[in-house]
Amino acid sequence: WPNNPLNASVDIIITGNASTIIDLPNGAGSMGAKVIGVFGGLDLHGIPHNVTWTRVAYTTSVGQ
Repeated sequence: WPNNPLNASVDIIITGNASTIIDLPNGAGSMGAKVIGVFGGLDLHGIPHNVTWTRVAYTTSVGQ
């Protein structure tokens, strides 16, 4: 909740094989396994911080 943000660290770990396709219920389509898919809305509230960018560890190729 915006007025009561989480005051802790959270790790969101996306697992699965990058080539796995997951069929969505009710014929809504499909998406890959490494995704956060939301129908409607997603609100994440936590402690504000000043990090506005990050550096990736390595470059990947299509399909990795």
